[in-house]
Amino acid sequence: MNNDASEIQINKILDTDITGVVLYNYLGQKIKSWDTGFNDRYNSLPVSVATGVYIVQINTSDGVVNKKLFIERK
Repeated sequence: MNNDASEIQINKILDTDITGVVLYNYLGQKIKSWDTGFNDRYNSLPVSVATGVYIVQINTSDGVVNKKLFIERK
């Protein structure tokens, strides 16, 4: 997460296809989802959320990856 630019940055493994990305708040509520535009090795997804803890779910051709994000707005 790049807080200065308000974007999530995803670096894709070369032989893996990303099929979708979902951002959840800590309560499990879906905040935003992205379904297209993952053809590049480096992907930046714009977000505008408040300070807090979030979960990013990355759906790939090999399975699902979940990562916890700490976002702090100043």
